[in-house]
Amino acid sequence: MGVLDAVTERVAGRSDSVSLHECRDCGVILESAGPVCPTCGSTEIAYYEW
Repeated sequence: MGVLDAVTERVAGRSDSVSLHECRDCGVILESAGPVCPTCGSTEIAYYEW
């Protein structure tokens, strides 16, 4: 799932802000913020808020 798909899925029907956590190394979308990506082990986790 790409970033645009994840944002669209979370925004649908909502008017409040949306946040997203994404691994900068492998691109996986994380359900919650953690210090390490469960997929690749990277500590580079990006946080976006709209």
